[in-house]
Amino acid sequence: MVVVALGAWVLRALAFFHRAGPMGYPMDYDEGVYFSAASLLLRGDLPYRDFIFVHPPGALLLWAPGAALTLGLDAATAYGVTRYAAVTVGALCVFLAGRIAWRAWGPLAGCVAALAYAAHPEAALVERGTFLEPLLNILCLGFANLWLASEAPSRARRIGAGVLLGLAVSVKIPGGLWLVAALLARPWKESWRDGVMLALVAFATFVVVVGPLAALAPSEFFRDVIAFQALRPSDGEPDRWVRLHDILHERRLGEVVLALVGLGTACVRAFRPPTP
Repeated sequence: MVVVALGAWVLRALAFFHRAGPMGYPMDYDEGVYFSAASLLLRGDLPYRDFIFVHPPGALLLWAPGAALTLGLDAATAYGVTRYAAVTVGALCVFLAGRIAWRAWGPLAGCVAALAYAAHPEAALVERGTFLEPLLNILCLGFANLWLASEAPSRARRIGAGVLLGLAVSVKIPGGLWLVAALLARPWKESWRDGVMLALVAFATFVVVVGPLAALAPSEFFRDVIAFQALRPSDGEPDRWVRLHDILHERRLGEVVLALVGLGTACVRAFRPPTP
């Protein structure tokens, strides 16, 4: 698993191995926005109150260490270092994805899961910059590693799982879907109290991260994070059949087949009657 993760790091960082270094790789608009917003936060400008930011502020806090390098280095060097940090986050995601599958279905499944994640084009693309997705992925995969333990985890691990889930939602609201999946998964047949505890810890973490900034500009926070996302116009291809065709494009055929096989296997195992 470690070897696959190291290979994933090289695959992502390979785009930076030229004369111009990491800054020679094209910059996406979104990653520039997130890094700049984190830099503004460090300088005392607050999201929602002082500038528009259409997501919860978790990503700004988590990318802040990279943005802090701009206090002592020029912006290009600081951002180049942060791009390598994003690559490292991606490699850790590969390791965590493989570890989940390894514990559930054995070494072969773990290696296949790690390789599929490592080579997935969209994952490799976003894990070269300060996007939301690398942070969201590593937090959710870290949460899953704690929650989907083969044995009943300790109280500390349950709290840790809730903290990671709360941080994930503070990065991007759809991270909350992992709470639904966690409660439906019912690992180690936890009691309803464990599920409630997970939800409460996740909610408390979200409030601690988001609450202070939202409280300073409540109407702006609602406008940027809630209203804008709820009323956001559709982008990309509006036709559903064309979008479905793009999802099932031959470029993604391997991932689609693996996902369907994995989903089918998981469903069969979930609904198989227990052996006496």
